[in-house]
Amino acid sequence: MDVEYLLKRGDYEKLLEGDPKAVFNSLLDFLSSNDKELKHRAWEIVQDMIEKGLIKHKEEVIPLLCYHDEGTRYRVWNLVPKMVTSGLISIENVIEKLDCLFSMLKSNNQEIRALSWYSTLPPLLSLLGKDRVKPLLSYCRSVNGEWRDLVEETCREIEDR
Repeated sequence: MDVEYLLKRGDYEKLLEGDPKAVFNSLLDFLSSNDKELKHRAWEIVQDMIEKGLIKHKEEVIPLLCYHDEGTRYRVWNLVPKMVTSGLISIENVIEKLDCLFSMLKSNNQEIRALSWYSTLPPLLSLLGKDRVKPLLSYCRSVNGEWRDLVEETCREIEDR
């Protein structure tokens, strides 16, 4: 199965006809592609597979919590609440990989840092507690530009406890 060809054609149904584990493993290579469209298409399928329960073993998704490509890692962390709720991973699994979340909260990439504070972190606070991220509050406060006002609410929420 030529995964790249099927991704470029948008033939997701054909991709999902294969063995889920093999398809998942094939898609992993595309999650750090320089071709943003290909990368996003691969992520959409991976996310769909996770949400539909086609990925059944935590050992397959836990490494994604520390994926080297920050854009992909950001998307994976956005799925954490669903993965915990579904039982695919545990809160303990998440806590073991917190450094990978924290690196996004401190990222030099302003967009990743802002999105992580604004979008990724708030749903995780109920799982993790605010005390774990309080030491990183200066990174929240250092977000500038168009993101500043959006991130401010998260900064205040963490301070309020």
